[in-house]
Amino acid sequence: MKNALVPEDTAEPQIEPATLDDVPYIAGVMAQRWSLSQQEAVADSRKYIEKADGRAAFIAHLRGKPIGCGLYDPRNDEVSRAYGPWLLLLWVEPPHRRRGVGWRLSLARFQLARQNGIKAVFLDTADAKQYHINRGWVEVTTAMYHRVVVSILRYDIQG
Repeated sequence: MKNALVPEDTAEPQIEPATLDDVPYIAGVMAQRWSLSQQEAVADSRKYIEKADGRAAFIAHLRGKPIGCGLYDPRNDEVSRAYGPWLLLLWVEPPHRRRGVGWRLSLARFQLARQNGIKAVFLDTADAKQYHINRGWVEVTTAMYHRVVVSILRYDIQG
């Protein structure tokens, strides 16, 4: 039971570009979600944080602790060369879900895309299609990726 005299925690997560200090967190998420070795995940996460080839990484911190991340990649040759840029690896720690953190990570990536003159972004998902459709994404096709059918979704960011 909550103590009525103690206010609920109202701290807001901070969404910002990731730094090299965030490599361990992002690499851990990459290793888990993408089935990479830790060494591969560290190397890949550094590419996003260092903005190699137009890539970018965003992190959500709450009181200095990472609670989520999202990546931006101008191309995703592994899934489809026909579409892009891509929003990748949207992740929010389970205790912090359903509070808008994922959407705010997406908004940060939309802003980056707009700054680069992009009018639509894409993502692929095997397990969160309905989550994204409920937020305005539209399925454009499906593709086979590592023997799994994934949905490729588009989001128009004009405006």
